[in-house]
Amino acid sequence: RKCYGMAGMGMTEKGGLEFKIAWPSAEVGSLPVEGGVKAAFRREIAAAADPKAREAELEAELRALASPFRTAEAFGVEEIIDPRETRSYLCRFLEAAEPRMRTTVGPKAKLGVRP
Repeated sequence: RKCYGMAGMGMTEKGGLEFKIAWPSAEVGSLPVEGGVKAAFRREIAAAADPKAREAELEAELRALASPFRTAEAFGVEEIIDPRETRSYLCRFLEAAEPRMRTTVGPKAKLGVRP
């Protein structure tokens, strides 16, 4: 639902099994809109006659540009799903991952090949 900074990359295994899905309401990016506006437009907000109103205006402008489809394309999301379908997608992922888990989950061997 929300993924900022390196959080999404931290949940993936290089060369591992991935299944990237998102809800239409997903928020993905380097920063949440609120923090990003404060950081990127600090001087403009401070110089405004009504700083709180200008900050809210900038946040509204950026939120209006948000699109789940552009976000999905930019971040490699395979499908945008209805939140009510989440359980079935997770079950499909677990079914696909189960055979792989037999050989990748568990203690790592100190020498040689993991059983």
